[in-house]
Amino acid sequence: MRYVIIGDGPAGNAAAEAIRRRDPAGEIIVLSDEATPPYYRPLLPLLIENKLTQDALLRDDLHTAPRVTRFLDRPVTSIDSSKQRVTLSDGEGLEYDRMLLATGATPTLPPIAELQGEGMFVLRKLTDAQGIRQAAHDSHRAVVVGGGRIGVKAALALRSLGLEVTVIEMLDRLIPLQLDPEAGETLRGVLSTQGISVMLGEGVKGLVREKGKVRGAVTSGGKQLEADMAVVGVGVRANVGLASAAGLTVGNGVKTDSQLQTSAPGVYAAGDMVETTDIASGQAMVSGTWTNAVNMGHTAGENMAGGQVDYAGALNVINAMEVAGMPVVSVGVVNPTEDYETYPHRSPGSYRKLVFRGERLVGLLMVGDLRGAGVYHALIREGKDISREKNRLIAGAYSYAQHLTPQVPVLDSYGVR
Repeated sequence: MRYVIIGDGPAGNAAAEAIRRRDPAGEIIVLSDEATPPYYRPLLPLLIENKLTQDALLRDDLHTAPRVTRFLDRPVTSIDSSKQRVTLSDGEGLEYDRMLLATGATPTLPPIAELQGEGMFVLRKLTDAQGIRQAAHDSHRAVVVGGGRIGVKAALALRSLGLEVTVIEMLDRLIPLQLDPEAGETLRGVLSTQGISVMLGEGVKGLVREKGKVRGAVTSGGKQLEADMAVVGVGVRANVGLASAAGLTVGNGVKTDSQLQTSAPGVYAAGDMVETTDIASGQAMVSGTWTNAVNMGHTAGENMAGGQVDYAGALNVINAMEVAGMPVVSVGVVNPTEDYETYPHRSPGSYRKLVFRGERLVGLLMVGDLRGAGVYHALIREGKDISREKNRLIAGAYSYAQHLTPQVPVLDSYGVR
C-alpha cells in the first residue's frame, strides 16, 4: 500500500505516524513545498528572538514517523483522483493507493497601498522568521498590522531585539478571537510595560516607501507612523486550490465525511484547509490551530490505513499561551452572543470566565491562575449535561475525577510541545 501525503506540517506528520502504527509495511511518501524538514511552527517567534536555532525547531527522529520518504521543495501542481496520481512541479508523477491533503493555509494580505515589496513580512514559515530576523538587524522601528496571536508574538520578538514597535488592530481588543475585552485590555497593559505601543480601532491605509524601502505607515484615521519594516498578521485562508482544481467538494475549506475522506474515494484531508464543525457552537468552521491539525491528521491516518474512526469536530478556539509572562487559556465560545450565559470571576492577578449554553459548558477563558483548565476543557469537548455540577463549576470547586473518559483526545508525539 502506498500512501502519499501532501503537506509536511502537523496534520501530515500526525497522519504519517498513525499510518505507520497501523501499517508497519506500507510505503509513506510526504511531499513538501518547503526546503526544510518538519518543524514546530508555534516556536518561530523564538527563532526571531535568537532564543532558538533553526536546528532546535526541527523535528527529531523520535517525533516523526519511521521509514518515511520525504520530497522536500517539491510542490504538487495537480491531482488526478480518477487515476490516483499526483504531478509535481518538475513534471514527475506519483501514483497512490491512499492520499492525504494537508496543504494548510496561507496568510491573508489586506488591501493596503504599497504593501507588497521589500520590508513587508508575514510569519507563517521558517523562511518568514529568518527574513524578519535579518531585517530587524537593520531596523529601528516596526509596525505590526493585526493584533492577533501572530501579531502579538511578532511584536514581542521584535521588541526583544530593541526595536520600537507599534501594533495596529482594527477591533477593540488584542487577540480578538481568543480574548474578550477585559482580557484584551489586560494584555494591552502587559505589552505597554514591555514598551510596545498598541493602537486599537485603527486599520492601515498604506505603507510609505522611499526607493522601495519601508519608511512608515498611514493609519485609516490619518495618523503617520515612522517604520523601517512591517509585519502583517491579519489571518489566513485555507489552501484549497489543488482540491478545487481536482474537482473535490470545497466550501470555506475542503469538505469531508465523518472519517475525513473527501468527495473523491481514497483521498482524505486534514488540518487548516478542512471545513469541519465547531464542537462548542455547532457551526461550520475552518480550524487554524496546531492541536486541531494534529488530531485531524491522526484520525485521517488511522482511516487511510484501514481504521474506522469518526472525527467529532474541532474547537474553533483552543489555545494555551504565555504572553510576556501572562498565562492564558481560551477554549470554545469566549465572546458569546445573548443566547449564552456568562459567569466571570475576578481575583487579584487572575480572571476566569465560563460560558454556558443551556446545560452545557461551551466556553472558557482564564488569565493568570490556570488551575482547573483541563477539567473545563474536557467538559466543553464532551458536551455533557452538567446541570447538577453547574454551581460547583461556577464556584471553581468542581472535581472531574468521577467523569474521566477515554474520549478526551491524547495527542500523539507530533503534538508534543
